[in-house]
Amino acid sequence: MKKLILGAAVTAMVSVAGAALALSNVAGTYYMPLEFGAYKPDVTRTNVDSAAFGSIGLGYNVSPYFAVQANAGGASTTSDATQNRNLFILDVEGKFSLPTQTNIMPFALVGAGYEQMISKNGMADGGLGLSYALGPNVNANATYRLAYQFGQGQADSLVTLGLAWNFGQVNQLTSSSVVKGS
Repeated sequence: MKKLILGAAVTAMVSVAGAALALSNVAGTYYMPLEFGAYKPDVTRTNVDSAAFGSIGLGYNVSPYFAVQANAGGASTTSDATQNRNLFILDVEGKFSLPTQTNIMPFALVGAGYEQMISKNGMADGGLGLSYALGPNVNANATYRLAYQFGQGQADSLVTLGLAWNFGQVNQLTSSSVVKGS
C-alpha cells in the first residue's frame, strides 16, 4: 500500500511539473535583483570572518539570452582582533541565460568592478545561478559568485538567495503545452 501511495505521489508531482510555466527573458525590459546571503573570505584571509551579505542591482535584458546588470553590495565582518571590517562591492556583470522552456532558468555571470575592505582594488567576478519563476513579474534566484580582488590576489565567495522584479513588458510565461505546440 505504501508503494502505491508513493507511486501516486510521484506521478502527481511529475504531472504538475509537466504543466509548469516556461520562463523566458523579454528583450528591452528591466529587472531589479535584491539578494541576501553569505560572504566567505578567501582561505588566505586569516584575519577576516565570514559574514551576512546583501546586494541590490538593476539589470537590462538585451535579449532572451543576455543581460547587463550593475550591483552594489556589502557586509560587515570582524577580524581576529574583533575589529569591524566593512566590505563594499560595486560591479557590472554580463548575465548569460539559458531558457529551458520550464519555470527554471540557469544563468552564468561574468563581470568586473570594485571591492573595498582592507584595501581598495579592482576585481573580476564570475558565478552561476538559477532563476525560478514565481509569477510573470517576479523570479526567485539562487547565485554563487567568486570575486577575485586584484592587488590582493584573493578570491572571496558570495552565496545568495533573492528576488528579481521585472519591469516593462513582463517575462513570457506560457503553459508547457503551448510551448511544445500541443
